[in-house]
Amino acid sequence: MRACVIAAVMTAKLFSPSRIVVVDPAETRRSAAKQLGADAVFDKSTEIDALVEYCMAERGKAESASAAF
Repeated sequence: MRACVIAAVMTAKLFSPSRIVVVDPAETRRSAAKQLGADAVFDKSTEIDALVEYCMAERGKAESASAAF
């Protein structure tokens, strides 16, 4: 496990984001990120379409929520 994944996820959590998304080609780092609380993890070399779909879905949720106010 790489320290940079731990540092990135833990630092992100300090800012209370609505989602933490990690994109990394190494399964061990994606697994570590998920264990540390990442909401979604993607392999940049094989899951680009899934990442785009996830981002579009999250964007749609945010637009729907803001339209409700």
